[in-house]
Amino acid sequence: GRYGSPFAPLDFFTVDSSLAVFDRHTTPLEQFGQLVADIHSRAGLVLIDLPADHTGWGSVMQVHHPEWFTRNEDGSFASPGAWGVIWEDLCKLNFDDKSLWMQLADVFLHWCQLGVDGFRCDAGYMIPAPVWTYITARVREQYPDTIFFLEGLGGGIHTTEELLQEAGHNWAYSEFFQQFGYQDMLDYIRFAISFSNRAGCLVNFAETHDNPRLAAKSPAWAALRVKTAALFSVAGAFGIANGVEWLATEKIHVHDANSLAWGSEPNLTSLIQTLTRLLNQHPAFQAQATLRIPNSFRGNAIGMLRYPPSDDDSSQTRPIPTTTPLLVAANPEENQPATLEWSVSDFNPGRRAVDLITNAVIPIQRKGHLATITLPPAAAFCLTATTTSKDDQETQICPRHWQDLRDRIMDYIVETKGYFDLADIDIDGLTRTLYEDPQRFVRQALPESSYLPIIEWRPNQDEHRVVMVPPQHLILIRHVHPFIATILQGATCQQRKRSLPQADGSSIILFSPLPAPAETPAEATLVIHVFANQPDGQQQQTENLFHRGTLSLLPETIEPVVNLSLPAEQITPEHVGLCSDQQGGFTLARAAWGLLRSKYDALFAPNLDPLVPVDRTVLLTRVRAWMIYRDYRQELNLDCQTSFAAGYANRLAWHFNVPSGMGQHVILRVEWQLSSDRRQASLTFARLLSPDPHYRHTLPDDTPVALYLRPDLDDRPNHQVTKAFKGPEQTFPTAVTALNDGFRFQPSPGHGLTMHISKGSFHESPEWHYQHPLPVDAERGLETDTDIFCPGYFKCTLLGGRQTTVAVAVVDEDAATAAPIIPAPTMPDKLPLREALRQSLAAFVVRRDQGKTVLAGFPWFLDWGRDTLICMRGLIAAGMIDDCRDIIQQFASFADKGTIPNMIRGLDHSNRDTSDAPLWLFVATSDLVNHPQGGDAILDLPCPIRPLRMVLNDIADYYWHGAANGIRADHDSALVYSPAHFTWMDTNFPAATPRAGYPVEIQALWIFALDFLTAHGGNPIYAERASLARRSLEQYFRRPDGRGFADCLHTPTPDTPARLATPDDACRPNQLLAVTLGAVTDPKLVRSIIAATRPLLTPAGIRSLDDAPVNHPIPVSSRGRPLNDPYRPYWGVYSGDEDTQRKPAYHNGTSWAWMMPSFCEALVMTYGRTAIPAAKAWLAAAAPQMQRQCIGYLPEIYDGNAPHEPKGCSAQAWSMTEFFRIYQKLTT
Repeated sequence: GRYGSPFAPLDFFTVDSSLAVFDRHTTPLEQFGQLVADIHSRAGLVLIDLPADHTGWGSVMQVHHPEWFTRNEDGSFASPGAWGVIWEDLCKLNFDDKSLWMQLADVFLHWCQLGVDGFRCDAGYMIPAPVWTYITARVREQYPDTIFFLEGLGGGIHTTEELLQEAGHNWAYSEFFQQFGYQDMLDYIRFAISFSNRAGCLVNFAETHDNPRLAAKSPAWAALRVKTAALFSVAGAFGIANGVEWLATEKIHVHDANSLAWGSEPNLTSLIQTLTRLLNQHPAFQAQATLRIPNSFRGNAIGMLRYPPSDDDSSQTRPIPTTTPLLVAANPEENQPATLEWSVSDFNPGRRAVDLITNAVIPIQRKGHLATITLPPAAAFCLTATTTSKDDQETQICPRHWQDLRDRIMDYIVETKGYFDLADIDIDGLTRTLYEDPQRFVRQALPESSYLPIIEWRPNQDEHRVVMVPPQHLILIRHVHPFIATILQGATCQQRKRSLPQADGSSIILFSPLPAPAETPAEATLVIHVFANQPDGQQQQTENLFHRGTLSLLPETIEPVVNLSLPAEQITPEHVGLCSDQQGGFTLARAAWGLLRSKYDALFAPNLDPLVPVDRTVLLTRVRAWMIYRDYRQELNLDCQTSFAAGYANRLAWHFNVPSGMGQHVILRVEWQLSSDRRQASLTFARLLSPDPHYRHTLPDDTPVALYLRPDLDDRPNHQVTKAFKGPEQTFPTAVTALNDGFRFQPSPGHGLTMHISKGSFHESPEWHYQHPLPVDAERGLETDTDIFCPGYFKCTLLGGRQTTVAVAVVDEDAATAAPIIPAPTMPDKLPLREALRQSLAAFVVRRDQGKTVLAGFPWFLDWGRDTLICMRGLIAAGMIDDCRDIIQQFASFADKGTIPNMIRGLDHSNRDTSDAPLWLFVATSDLVNHPQGGDAILDLPCPIRPLRMVLNDIADYYWHGAANGIRADHDSALVYSPAHFTWMDTNFPAATPRAGYPVEIQALWIFALDFLTAHGGNPIYAERASLARRSLEQYFRRPDGRGFADCLHTPTPDTPARLATPDDACRPNQLLAVTLGAVTDPKLVRSIIAATRPLLTPAGIRSLDDAPVNHPIPVSSRGRPLNDPYRPYWGVYSGDEDTQRKPAYHNGTSWAWMMPSFCEALVMTYGRTAIPAAKAWLAAAAPQMQRQCIGYLPEIYDGNAPHEPKGCSAQAWSMTEFFRIYQKLTT
């Protein structure tokens, strides 16, 4: 304000910049936030003084809303005042306008968002009670624990009572600070006790800014007034004005900066610290304590008894509580002693009592049933008749903490059961349970075997993970120090809580279930401020005192929906659409028309081998298009695009409103269709009719426009790029044969491309685009650019309602039989999740010779043994029985000496470096046998001449005795040894997850295989081996800390038995297969696996390694150079050079889609139907992920770190099949 008073604010939304440090890195408000965080880190609360009745003259509010201010009769702005003084630098607000109420509520919420815990409401009695009722209600909608501390001095006691009882204020100033002398002080203490019990807590300040300094009279007087204010306070509500602790003598003046005597000696800091600790820790100073001044008290000293609450709540209604009280006594005079006499029936300390302030022994004079003490001048005692050892004090729960725990119990009861009479509820028993084990507290209300709806968020581990929260789930946070946590959605606070102490010394917060969104996941932010103090008060600088994380609140929806159409404003450069044919050819086109970001982007990339899947050949990368009308030329791109649609019928569609000049536009639909059974496609450009012939912004339908199309051609394997200078610059132009309606492009003998337009002409006009950037590949450490060739352009004219189609085919296909023109078909904008998953599966099933196989993923994978056999489970669940029979039969035919191909490239199946593919054959066969259309006859399928049954027996026998690729069983334990990089975590050169030894999922698959053979008439020895393997699995893999299973028993040599192998402590999701495949059934052990792996979950994925330190190192090196921290091997971002960055991350933190459903399957197998809602909610998180990159499909992997960007293959087969299998299982 004009005179420098902080009570004359100019802007309610910021701080006085003159009080900030001039720092170009921060704003004054950010520095305030740092101050709040620092106070919180010391376990303090922050209350700010907010004089909401007025502003300073010239404030922001006054300039913009003068109508919100009170004016005098002469039109001048009115100023408030009190005690006959007018504060002329202030302008009083007028609360008749309710828009002012809303603005003020926003002011208070603003400071709550900055971390403020409460407000001193200066001259709060000057604001009408209805205004306060509105403000406090608005604030407590988001911040229910916010403190409103009324400064009602100058207002009537009835106003104070109304504001406390009706308008949402918590505390009010007491006037004890201006009561002097025996009788005045005694009368006010009686009043304060009565008023606080009836209306609300009165806070005793030893001194305020409105009064002279106590130390100006004498240090002894200041000490006396500090002690009496504290000891006679209600509920320990005691405060000081700054400077009291340093015995400052200069009165506070709001317009000046008077000395606080900071650091002066002597001082009262030790006394105030002692009093604060006493008020905080002793139950006689807590809210439920009883304060009593017995009639037996005599003398000129003031006395009061403070009774701690009884364990029996009914004692609160008794005239005299049954607990042992403290006696508070004070001599109000500075210059003469005083005495206090009382009946020993009220307080009987014997011949001496202990003063809890000084620990001094105070002698008691006894005379019959009376006791007397003499108090020196300005003395005050807090006497106890009993002594409590230091050990006893440390084992007791602080009264404030016990009150907080009870409060949380009652909140939980109301949240879960509503309001009712708690007389029959053992609140203290529940409080004790919550104090000892919060999960057991929640469990006590549920059946023992049911699912526990708690999500735990782990500081220092979950900051980089989006933690999914299913509906009706509590959120548990645990820390070694006390803390405050806030959950925000945008700027709205959903919940803020202070931590509760635990019996083990830690602190926890148990958040209530958050509101579930209606249809799609909603993001929330979790913010944690930690209180970390050393015993001497020095902050622990080595600890992270601030944590921030992201929560994904999952919807409570019956059937989630996958959107297959995107409006232009939602299209990102990452969005692509996929089409595939039965030979493995594909289209991978950007949703933003004409965009090219990767060498794998291709409109037409057929498989040129007619028999087996091989690397695809990119022949047509994209088609660029322009519309021209009256020389106005507009390229088709995202600037005029309105939407993109994909689907599962090999069709992609782009919609445009193309400007034609003079404020008009043309509506175009572009559709690409890839033939499913021929190496052909069609690209249709349709000019849609104007929706309204009279609509002047659409070009009339009978007005023609010209369309120019430039196809960009290529001739390369899809893993490579084109460099014009290496030969294509000469060969590509000469390979083009121009025709009237198109061209023939044959750069290599035996293959090429033809394109023909149905209505229009082709004009030869070759051009090159050099070094076109490929940012997606650059991010992967691959080639950063490619060269692009265009042979010329197509030209056509379009009227409204007309279309033209460009037919595309490989040169050995008859162009006349190209995919037919389809007149503007409708494509579904969305599908239910289960149906979308089901329809997606067909894209991956392709021909191999006369049978079928599965392509592991688009756009680069071919058929892999492991991936294909895992996919069988979802394909069988989808009813694709004939295809699955062919695939199982074909892969079983590849079996040789206990091995199955790991990866197949065309006709080459020599790569057999896999220990799990042969075992997945048992799982796939089991699912097919158990299908209604399967049966045991499946085991008699010829493969090619041996029956499938014999193939499976041979695999099991080779595993036991030793397979050709080094796999062998340890006969002492019946566990299976796997060579390095033979599991699905198979990176090599460098082998970032070699897992040489006994990997946990290999044992689960092996036990499943033995069980399957036993169940289908196999040798009885299989049952014995399965039993031994089960016992060994539990014996050697169970972690001593109870956190599930070790991931692998590591061995230095292949012949090292399992009992001598070294178990690691890496938490990976592989152990889930031990549950889902039935290798482990012990309920306690299974629950420990669930608990260990749940922190690995990410939206539609599961981390391959937990973000936690390990004791068993996982070193990764390349060419002798270490790449990671072996004891903190988690690597959260999958990008960069393959060998030095992507491989170390691939299975060491990268989140995988295919294994995530296994967690949900294991959860339901463990907890039954009670877990189905949570499992379905987790699985339903796939729906938004299926429109995040490749529309309608899930990717191979995501970054382990938030925001978990999709990486790897855009559409991965086992991601889709596993999500479908488990989602269908849970929904049917």
